[in-house]
Amino acid sequence: MTPEPRAVLITGSTRGIGRASAEALLEDGWIVGINGRDAAAVDAVVAELGENAVPVPFDVTDAAAALSAIAGFRKQAGRVDALVHAAGILKSSPVGLIGDELVGELLSVNVAAAITTSQAAVRAMARGGNGSIVLFGSVAGEDGSSGQAVYSATKAAVGGIVRSLAKEVGPRGIRVNGVVPGIIDTDMNADLPAERKEELAAATPLRRLGTAEEVASLVRFLVSDASRFITGTMIRVDGGLHLS
Repeated sequence: MTPEPRAVLITGSTRGIGRASAEALLEDGWIVGINGRDAAAVDAVVAELGENAVPVPFDVTDAAAALSAIAGFRKQAGRVDALVHAAGILKSSPVGLIGDELVGELLSVNVAAAITTSQAAVRAMARGGNGSIVLFGSVAGEDGSSGQAVYSATKAAVGGIVRSLAKEVGPRGIRVNGVVPGIIDTDMNADLPAERKEELAAATPLRRLGTAEEVASLVRFLVSDASRFITGTMIRVDGGLHLS
């Protein structure tokens, strides 16, 4: 009997690291829920990726929508084995110009959404008795970054979420880990001047920026059985930037 394909929902998977992770897991035979706020963009990516890609459009900052959408994905796929919460935003501001709107937006997307999507995923995984949740931190959250006090705070919070959830849901067989990307050449960093990218590459022992596919390789590992005794960790994919 052919084993039933595993199913994973990847938020923010219409581009960047989320999309690279979706492509990697589709190669491994997973059913992959493709998520984004723009339903048309989600449908376009699903059309490109093939039949095992399933559209799951919703705004990650809407807790009720997340709960409903993930439950719907479970019904359609027959199971939920993993959540990869790749959705996130990066905005910078000097400390003197930080306003309530910036704080609220970054907390909503980078922190609250990580909690609510994880909550919905745990409910969807409960019947299976096992699962894997992967959240995204940032080197800014561990090392700090000038002009990014709010962003750094939200990404530092992810580590606390990962460790706390790992302790809480571990007895149910659900693992929770965090990926901490370094400077990755994606749309999120597209606005960086070329000189700044060169500086960042020079500060990295490997002397280059990372790729979305290299981060996706870690995601692939963390949702697989190869990592079944790893939980509560924050793993850096930073080319050695932490050594600088």
